[in-house]
Amino acid sequence: MKLSIRKRGFARFVVPVTAIAALAALAAPGDASAAAHSAPAYPADLDSLLNDLVRYGDSATTSGERQYASVWDNRHWTYQWGRSNIPTTSHVSTRNDASGVTFSNLQVTPDGEATTSPGATWYVGSSFLTNKTDREMTLTTQSFSKTVTDTLSTAVTKQFSTSHKVSGQVNVGNFFSGSDEFTATWTWGETDTKTASEQETYKAKSQSVPVPPHTTAVVKVVLKQTKSTGAVKLEGDLDGSFTRSLIRTDCNDSGACAPGHVVRSSTESVYDTALAAVPLPPGIYLSGHHTVAVPGLGTYTAENGSQFGVEVSYAPQQSAPAPGASAPAPAALHSYSYTVPVQKAAAPPR
Repeated sequence: MKLSIRKRGFARFVVPVTAIAALAALAAPGDASAAAHSAPAYPADLDSLLNDLVRYGDSATTSGERQYASVWDNRHWTYQWGRSNIPTTSHVSTRNDASGVTFSNLQVTPDGEATTSPGATWYVGSSFLTNKTDREMTLTTQSFSKTVTDTLSTAVTKQFSTSHKVSGQVNVGNFFSGSDEFTATWTWGETDTKTASEQETYKAKSQSVPVPPHTTAVVKVVLKQTKSTGAVKLEGDLDGSFTRSLIRTDCNDSGACAPGHVVRSSTESVYDTALAAVPLPPGIYLSGHHTVAVPGLGTYTAENGSQFGVEVSYAPQQSAPAPGASAPAPAALHSYSYTVPVQKAAAPPR
């Protein structure tokens, strides 16, 4: 349906009903109140976030863009001096120049506890302790050491593209066993998994083992690695300003209606626009240092030496019986095992 308007001495205008409805909406107070809107989804990129901030926080810019879109995004007739009833079509689009937007201060905090599972097991060595006396003795093994490769992988799993690469670190070693220093790095702006490896030498003290008379104790030592997987929360600061423009994308006329013509342009503060926006996308909020806090998520997987496993078994000594006598039955000896905390070897001086 189209409404026709005639005025004496002027050309005939045909205005689409959609344009009239849009203009009527602009005249309505409060645009139904931004607070009544449901929160926008987590943005796919910086451009999407800026669009949401303008939509929910800058009613003047949004109203102006709607007005132009209502008029120019439909086929219509325009009156031009000396040429009436000229069919003109045009489309407009919004563009954000975010070259003035900054993203910095990436903070990383562990999100819950790590989950662990057994990793690789490495044979370290064995010790044979023989007691040739007639009474039980406590014998001592040598110390043990093993050099293995520890690995740590990190990935950013939730972020939106900002064209910035910012890194943040945290010591995740306190959140799984076996290491008090395990620094991990996450880089906002990268999507691939980063893996770092390091040669570590783990040591175990000498072990004291009770050995029955005329028995050999076999002490086997292994190094056990543990795989730990956890999550982290990422948060960076968005600041600066952006230029928002309304640009004609196509037109069948020339001059001011030519494609690429900037209909309007304004420079907006990221923080001030977000300050007025209600609601903000989930997780995004105004920080205490006058920036817009932007959340993300990451993961880590570490495999490192966590403990030594000690297995003790016994083998009775075989002695030749006296002439005419039978060999005595061996005593019942039970094997057992236990674990020993690892100790890292001191790093060589640099």
